[in-house]
Amino acid sequence: MNQTISFNEIITTVTKALFALGVPPGVDSETGKNIAWLEAHKFPGVKILAREINKIDVLGEWPDFIVSEVDDVVTVDSSIPSALIFSQTGLDIAATGKVLHIKACSAPLILFAEAVRRASELESYKLNWAIDGLIVNADCSHKHHSLSGDHNGFSVARYVTVQKIKSAIPNDTLTANQVYQKYLAEGVMVDKSSWEIILKVAKKSLVTSTSQSRASAGAEVDDSN
Repeated sequence: MNQTISFNEIITTVTKALFALGVPPGVDSETGKNIAWLEAHKFPGVKILAREINKIDVLGEWPDFIVSEVDDVVTVDSSIPSALIFSQTGLDIAATGKVLHIKACSAPLILFAEAVRRASELESYKLNWAIDGLIVNADCSHKHHSLSGDHNGFSVARYVTVQKIKSAIPNDTLTANQVYQKYLAEGVMVDKSSWEIILKVAKKSLVTSTSQSRASAGAEVDDSN
């Protein structure tokens, strides 16, 4: 069963849920934007996040990850290999011109969303990974994104690579702001049971409603981008 949720409510509720899980500041709100972006582009972002939250919530803490570098290839690994954990750090690395390599991770579409949102008129990102031996290729630019291959959002991706490339932008595609304005007005249809999981975790971050506590709980997130 699905229900309609406002675009900004997805961002703020996901931010609060991740705050309650101990996600570092900034990572929570940017991930909220990634989940809203996925839903607005017809990917199951809320369902994906609910599955990842269930795995991490069992630990009771936010997992660490390890970064190692050989030449211009940077490898990221974690005790729970989820793109939810290192998508921002991963794209920070790729933005420097180095090639990011992840041995295995679940929820690769979160990386995909982060890459599309980071793309500019001058810089794009190319991602690829393997699921059950089949290659998925993703092109992420300022006005255009594409996925080829089986991009099932619930399978574990292996041999993930992310690298920055120069942009080549078609002129006939919707801008990110046009998509944002469309779903800001219409709302986004999400999976109801998955959304309830996220709401339940988000409620753990609720505190007394003062200006300071609201900011700490993520209620003053700038979700305009």
